[in-house]
Amino acid sequence: MRQFLGYSFLYFCLTSCNQPKQENKNIIVTTFYSTARVKEILTLNKDSVKDGISFYFDEDGFMDSSVEYKNGKLNGIKNKYYADYGIYSYEYKNDTLICHKVYDTLNELKYQTPLDIKNIGKTKFYFKSNRNYFDQDTGDTITIINSRLPNYNRGISFTGAIISRINDNEYGIRTSKHYEDLKEIKLKVSIFQHLGDTTEVAMIFDTLSIPAK
Repeated sequence: MRQFLGYSFLYFCLTSCNQPKQENKNIIVTTFYSTARVKEILTLNKDSVKDGISFYFDEDGFMDSSVEYKNGKLNGIKNKYYADYGIYSYEYKNDTLICHKVYDTLNELKYQTPLDIKNIGKTKFYFKSNRNYFDQDTGDTITIINSRLPNYNRGISFTGAIISRINDNEYGIRTSKHYEDLKEIKLKVSIFQHLGDTTEVAMIFDTLSIPAK
């Protein structure tokens, strides 16, 4: 992941150097650690104020973050890179945070706030057994799909069944014993807007009734 980011940055530098000079005549300033490794590559305007994309590196030579500025203010995307977790991306307008996204190491979106809830769409599911009902005598594996609802924003719960997580979208589902009067189980999908806020009360987004036998 980090090597890829380094190559991407090198490509950016090489292509940028071959572009025609812009009228604003921004300058590139590079600072170094005492080890001679690059510490910062800053884009400054004629007044020595950050204006454009600046890059920051750790002492091992890996890219730590990239930040877009306009006349000294955060304007655009700030990316923070984590080798083991992925990219934490923040979008700013005039120093004000307007959007936060988290991508994993495969560059798949895992979290976003704020969410445009009206554009998420309905949640779908299917059983690994291909049944259209839950057989409480055998259990099953259920796959839950909503491509527009990032996994870190989503909460899953069931009424009438016990679930165990397999991966981000798959869950083992079973009951502790057979219930003669169990006619259906309910799948509830909730939405969390604030990553890491343990006090947040999630909003129930979808409630799906699944026949049980």
